Amino acid sequence: MPKITDRQTIVDPTIGLPAQKKRRGVQESNSTSSQYPEEKISVLKNCVKTVLTCIGEDVTREGLLDTPKRVAKAWMDVSIGYRQDTVGMLGVTSDRPGGAFFSDGTVAQGSNGIVIVRDIDFASTNEATLLPFHGRCHIGYIPSAGVVLGLSKLARITKHFGKRLQSQQGLVTDIASCLQTHLQCQGIAVYAEAKQIMPLNVEEPRQEICLGGCFADDEDQFQEFLALLNKPVPSKSSIHILSSSKTSSPDCHQLRPISPALSADSGAAEGDIQICSASSPSSEDSTICLTDGPVASALGCAPNSTSSKMASAINEMIRQIGEDPQSQNLCKSAMRYASGLLASTQGYSMSLPSKETSLVASKTCDLNILRDISYTMADGARGRSSVATASVIFNSQCEHHMLPFYGRVLVAYMMPQGTEKVLGRCAIEQVVRVYTQRLQVQERITHQLADAVCELSGSAGVMVVCQAAHMCMLARGVENHSGATSTFAVRGTFEGSVELRKCVLQAFNA
Repeated sequence: MPKITDRQTIVDPTIGLPAQKKRRGVQESNSTSSQYPEEKISVLKNCVKTVLTCIGEDVTREGLLDTPKRVAKAWMDVSIGYRQDTVGMLGVTSDRPGGAFFSDGTVAQGSNGIVIVRDIDFASTNEATLLPFHGRCHIGYIPSAGVVLGLSKLARITKHFGKRLQSQQGLVTDIASCLQTHLQCQGIAVYAEAKQIMPLNVEEPRQEICLGGCFADDEDQFQEFLALLNKPVPSKSSIHILSSSKTSSPDCHQLRPISPALSADSGAAEGDIQICSASSPSSEDSTICLTDGPVASALGCAPNSTSSKMASAINEMIRQIGEDPQSQNLCKSAMRYASGLLASTQGYSMSLPSKETSLVASKTCDLNILRDISYTMADGARGRSSVATASVIFNSQCEHHMLPFYGRVLVAYMMPQGTEKVLGRCAIEQVVRVYTQRLQVQERITHQLADAVCELSGSAGVMVVCQAAHMCMLARGVENHSGATSTFAVRGTFEGSVELRKCVLQAFNA
């Protein structure tokens, strides 16, 4: 049985936990704000109100009355990993020093096969942007002397390290370092694939992998791990080697790749596999691309008095959850978040297009046209019409939780007969920007778009379908990672004909 080394857990006594170290993981996943000190919640709420005021919102309007409290509680919830006992997550207690570690003679006599727990859903908060990232983690290890760990503990450890300000690289490194230290296995491999939420867009899922022990030393072991996961060989830049006790520096150092064949990225230069410790600073900050325009503002390149005031409030929020806003990984995070929020709420200062500039010649209409659709109204009357449709990608901010939600809007309107001009795509996209680039709720967006398109197009019938993924559901609270929300609004003729609505929806989903 390997020796369990109880690492010291730093506990902020002002957070509301007893000063003595907890032997079990603190169970606060369903916590309410009453479990946190009122003074901390009060400070966080005031900071949120400052941020809301800076983007031009009225903190007394109905939709925002409870937002400061919700956000304050969420910040405490998503940082709970700082205040949990890591060793307790492994089942170690005063009356059970062996924790959830089990020694099995049959395993000890076996051929050192890999143990893998796959598809562990997780959500965390990016330390560089203070926005969520979420995905799935796969953990594999090769037991030493037949010692195995209770399978649920691998999921608990993943969620534990996710509940703090993190980077994806930092997450896999923390998990691998913890398990290698306490399980003392022959090898550890942690593979995480996640979507990073950026201020104005959602990145494609990316992979980060941390290897230790025999997985780092033996390419065949790593290839077997990938084969069991049915995953392709990753690029070398996504592979990080866990440092051993022989590594003197806590920083990341360059290491020559295990083998040129290890990487599918044949164009990558050798030497970009990194050796890391759990305390290594994140490298994600240096990978953020700074460009001109709104994206530059969203990444903190154009600070002004408003964003500076917001950043000060956000730095205080970081301080309240027990982190140092001036640390290497967080010193620019508040300004990025502030500028990103300003960039993603520009709709407050935008105007709807005029009717005159919105219309384009029907012969050059750049929308998809469903021609001569026959339909029956609720009263039995028959009709026939052509319907113009558009699909527009959008990104917005939830006014209840101040978190992004993103997806696409499907707009359809009946083309007026006997006219040479119709509503064009550019006008529809502008309408979508005006109503989504602000603190919103999806239901309201859907109806606002339907009313605006109806007014600008002069159409007898309009239908809007909004489909979105909400970070407040995916990466907070219930953490429903596969969830999505659809909302629906109709005007005019579309209200009275199920047949017409079904026909257009089938075209959307084709």
